[in-house]
Amino acid sequence: MAAPRKQADGSHAVSFASSPNYVVPIIYTTRYFELFIQKAIEIPSQRQIYADIEALNWKEMCEQLSQGNVGPGKNVVSIRMSKEAFVKALTSFGHPESVAVGILEVYLGDTGFPCLGKKDSEPDLEGLARKPYTFHEFAEQTDRSQILN
Repeated sequence: MAAPRKQADGSHAVSFASSPNYVVPIIYTTRYFELFIQKAIEIPSQRQIYADIEALNWKEMCEQLSQGNVGPGKNVVSIRMSKEAFVKALTSFGHPESVAVGILEVYLGDTGFPCLGKKDSEPDLEGLARKPYTFHEFAEQTDRSQILN
């Protein structure tokens, strides 16, 4: 569930509990969330601010990781794991089983993260103090050689 696992064919598989078409909001929280907080304080509005940079599905993320500058030719694919394996993985990270089951329920749909990652909710990047990286830029600039070997 966490790091890509090398497969017999040389590809690297990332396991998710949801379909490869499941859309999630993308934001590098430790680096960019404060931009949205700053915007909300400095440029108050009556509308909701979506604090995500973009919305991608697992398949799109894996394709972008496959095309990154570091480790070109490394094929990254998404595979759907069983519900039981997902809950087991989360409990192995220290989550209580009830929490793991609750998290699983968020990922059971085939469309996307509730309220946040749908393709029809555009991120509000206007007025941010600086332009955040997209996931593609992250994939291009991140050394993944330690996990894709």
